[in-house]
Amino acid sequence: MKVVEIKIRGIGGIDDLNIQFNPGLNLISGPNGVGKTTILDCISHSFSPYGSKTLRRNSRHDEGLWDITVENDGHIHNSRERRRFFHPHENQENGQGTLPRKFAKKVVIFKSHRPLNYVPVNAISRDPDSNENSIAQQLLQQTNNDDIKSWFLSRYLWSAHEGLLTQEQRENFELAKECFGIIDENVSFKNVNPSTHEILLNSFNKDIYFEYLSSGYKSVLILLLGLIKQIEYRFKEPTMKVKDFDGILLIDEADMHLHPQWQGKLVKVLKYVLPNAQIIATTHSPHMIQAAEPNEIIPLSLNELQQVFVRELPNSKYGFQGWTIEEILTDVMGLSETNSELYLSTLNDFERALSQENLEEANKAFEVLNLMLHPKNPLRTLLKLQLATLGGEMI
Repeated sequence: MKVVEIKIRGIGGIDDLNIQFNPGLNLISGPNGVGKTTILDCISHSFSPYGSKTLRRNSRHDEGLWDITVENDGHIHNSRERRRFFHPHENQENGQGTLPRKFAKKVVIFKSHRPLNYVPVNAISRDPDSNENSIAQQLLQQTNNDDIKSWFLSRYLWSAHEGLLTQEQRENFELAKECFGIIDENVSFKNVNPSTHEILLNSFNKDIYFEYLSSGYKSVLILLLGLIKQIEYRFKEPTMKVKDFDGILLIDEADMHLHPQWQGKLVKVLKYVLPNAQIIATTHSPHMIQAAEPNEIIPLSLNELQQVFVRELPNSKYGFQGWTIEEILTDVMGLSETNSELYLSTLNDFERALSQENLEEANKAFEVLNLMLHPKNPLRTLLKLQLATLGGEMI
């Protein structure tokens, strides 16, 4: 199942926006306030009949609506949702769309708040029932993270006994163990402490408990392990391999808490774990944008009327793969400047002193800039040459 297109009119901060989606990875990027999360909410709400107050009409419109086109097993399905209310105190509006309820089973969502708190496991519990109602409710909230450890321990226990797990469940469990080191090869699954049911990992040749990982690393594991767990809960008869999942994964702020070194790698990891799924994620990471193919990027921007639109890519062959981090931050993400105010002010003082041929003031500004700049920054040499034109020393 795939989202083919969505057209949003007068919802949240979006006045009029059409987006066509790639059947594989889709990274929605752009400045703050362009409605990246609103797009994900519109998609997830399309598969749930339950109401919420997260989606409201735009104040400039009498009515908000969105049209979504979904493809499933070669058949096209169209649905329209409307929103009339604007004020927070007004009633929530239930879904009115016509998408089949069973489609919700193939939609998994992770919102921006993805805590992984310490949860002691005193006993191995059975898998919960995943019916249409509970799945539809999850689409308005998010995937539960608290039972990730319990699910993993259950599969660890039964994997030791021949024939108790299906072939699909065994492959999913092996993938889950692989996920512990999929971002950093220095981390790997070690074992489970039978006395405490704690998951023990090996990190740089030292033992470390699952919950002791960095918040960024845990954020990735919540995505990957939570996804595997959710697919196993939903697909029982027959069981399904995660790599065969052909549904939709929605991720808000996919790069949240992640070290820049891992952000670009996450693009490849998601495509490796879910080669047959459609992934629609929002991101503020220039590293993820750099790593993506042109057809995997949906760059949003604001026009002079502060209306959201999909901007054109710099080229259809390489996208932003040749752009620097600074260029993506300013041009795509909307940052006004990537340097500190003190640096810009000092550089301005230096340039003003040059124009006034004031060697003393130019020297003062240069001394500050010389300490501020990266040791290998070529600008330092240029500043020295400019200073020399006033009779300064080439130090």
